[in-house]
Amino acid sequence: MSKLLKFLPAVIWTVAIVIIATQPTTNKDQIFPNFDKVLHFGAFALLAILSIIATGGRFVFLSTVVFPSIIGVAVEIIQSKLPYRKASWGDFVADIAGGIAIFVIFMIYKKLHARRKPRHRN
Repeated sequence: MSKLLKFLPAVIWTVAIVIIATQPTTNKDQIFPNFDKVLHFGAFALLAILSIIATGGRFVFLSTVVFPSIIGVAVEIIQSKLPYRKASWGDFVADIAGGIAIFVIFMIYKKLHARRKPRHRN
């Protein structure tokens, strides 16, 4: 697969996040209080996963924490400029938490996977 094609899912998901985040919404969409925070967490966790795939597991902190955080802050800035949306620190924290969760999970996975590799005897 072409190196650029590996980035396509992450790019498409980033665009989807921005499009969804700029649409008018109502509180009627809430299944339970703060349900939108769960959605933010999930959306940015998925973005972190797609970013890890795009980078082939390299630059893990940048892929899972920095990039999603930049997108999260950009979305909140955009929302602050829209008359029918408002920016939220809670949403931004949920965005970052989704990325951090994937970072932690990936690092635990790498550590466990490294332990399972057989050691060669000299």
